[in-house]
Formats: sequence, structure tokens, C-alpha cells
Amino acid sequence: MNIDQDLFFKFFSREASVEETDALTAWLDEDPSHQEEFNKAYEMFMISQVVAFADLDRRPAAEHKPAKKHRWLAYVASAAASVILGMVINSYFFTRPILEAVDSTVLVSEAQPGQRTSVTLSDGTVVELNSNSRIEYPAIFHKGERKVRLEGEAMFDVAPDREHPFVVETFAYDVKVLGTKFDVIADSREREFSTALLEGSVSIQDKSAKPLVTLRPNMMASMHDGRLVCSRLSDTDAYLWTDGVISAVGIPFDKLMRRFERCYGVNIDIASASLPEVRYVYFKVRISDGIDHALRLLQDGSDFNYRYEEETNTYIIY
Repeated sequence: MNIDQDLFFKFFSREASVEETDALTAWLDEDPSHQEEFNKAYEMFMISQVVAFADLDRRPAAEHKPAKKHRWLAYVASAAASVILGMVINSYFFTRPILEAVDSTVLVSEAQPGQRTSVTLSDGTVVELNSNSRIEYPAIFHKGERKVRLEGEAMFDVAPDREHPFVVETFAYDVKVLGTKFDVIADSREREFSTALLEGSVSIQDKSAKPLVTLRPNMMASMHDGRLVCSRLSDTDAYLWTDGVISAVGIPFDKLMRRFERCYGVNIDIASASLPEVRYVYFKVRISDGIDHALRLLQDGSDFNYRYEEETNTYIIY
């Protein structure tokens, strides 16, 4: 009995019909050597999906094609689900060394200065990375916690899975969730940490996994002098950067400049004797219009001048 090699791919992608699955089962039962061929095909499938998935996620957000991305994601998620749920032909279906090798593969996605990028993880979680941010994550989640590591800022839309909590590891605290949407800032250089919850529930825990606070929607926790402080989230528009928009309502000039730094991938040095006052009650600008456009608009509602030093990529506010 011969088997079409394309049937392997269809089966691993969970696209095989009942008749095709029965044929594959019969082929495996026919000769013990077929198991080795099957395992090799599975290994090649997993490697090809990881490579294709990683290449796609390294592209800037503006270049992503959602339909194609989600099709590839379906292949990867289907393969992972086949492993996790035990949707196999017989109990010796998978080779543990192959699975462990894929599980130990760590992928890295970065958003370059002044750019944003979108990453879809193997479980379906979508991560929007802000400028100059970096996330490390396993190629496939298949056991225990779904853990990633963040440096910078990211918006997470986590795929629900109560059996496998999602954990964002940062330099300061870890954020543990089951399924929710939230923003995390983790800047180890500036010693800045905050988590803003938009949907669901998250727990902030220390490095020993001890829960410190639990956030509800429209709450945030931020680090001040090494301690967590919780507050109401009054300005959810502050997280419109995922849509390419900087929005501010009643925040100090220095905090607004931090948003500019993060979104435009530049350095800003406030050299004025006193902090400029922002007289705008509401301020909104598209990131794609550039930082010079944003600063000129801000000048209409604030008293400051600025200059740019190309050598250090720094805007001097005076």
C-alpha cells in the first residue's frame, strides 16, 4: 500500500477527511517501518512551520496580510493542538525528542525604532510591539504556562486557555493572565514598569510567583520607587498607539515626551529651566505624520522650542 506524501501535510494540519485518516491508519498498521517515515515527515512539517511562522512575524505590521498570516497560524496551531490534545493515530505517534526540540526553540521579534510590528503566537495570542521593543517566545506552547519575555512596550490580546495560563515576564514583575487584553511597559533601562488592563483580569506577581495585586478592567499598576501602585485607568486612548495614534488627555509634558520617544524611536532631552505646560485638554496625532509634525502641533498649545541633533538622534526641548 502506497501513501501520498501530501496526506501527511493534510493530517498534520488537521485537514484530512475521515476516509484519508482511515487510510493513513491502515498504512501505519501495515508495516512498523512506516512509523519511522511518518515521524520524519512530522519533524519536517514542524520545522517548516516554525521557519515560515518566524519569517512572517518579523515583517513590519504594515506589511502583514492578515488572511495569509492566519492561514499559516492555523497550520502551526493545528500541529500544536494535535500534540497537546493527543489527536493521534496511536499512542506512539509522536517522538518526544522532536517535540522537545521544537519546544526549546526560542523565537525573537523586535520592533525597530520608529516602527511597530505584530506577532501572532502559536496559541493564537496577538502581540502588538511598540517601537524599540522586543519579545522572546517559544516556537510552540505545549505544556505548562505559556511564558514570554518582554522588553519595551506591547499590547497583548491573549487567547483564552484556563489550563495553560499566559505569563509575561519582565525585568521587574511578571504578569499572569488566562485570557484578556492588556498593555505592558517594561523598560529596564529607565526602570519603568506598568500594566494597564483593558479587558479581563490579570495578576501581577513577583519573581517567586507570589501574587501582589489583581487588576480589573480599566485599572493599571505601575512601579514607583520599587513598589507597585494601583490606580484607575482614566485615559484608554493612551493605548491607541496600536492603531498608529498618539493620544493624550491631561498628562504632564515629560510623560508625553516619553510617549513620543517610544513611538518615534528617538531620544528627547528636556533642557528648559521649567517643564513646559501642556494647555491642550485633548491632543491626538497620527504617528505616521512624523515627530516634527507632532511637535509643531504641540507648540500651538505649549510654550517651548526644539532642535534636532542627528548624531545622537536626539530632540532638544528648550
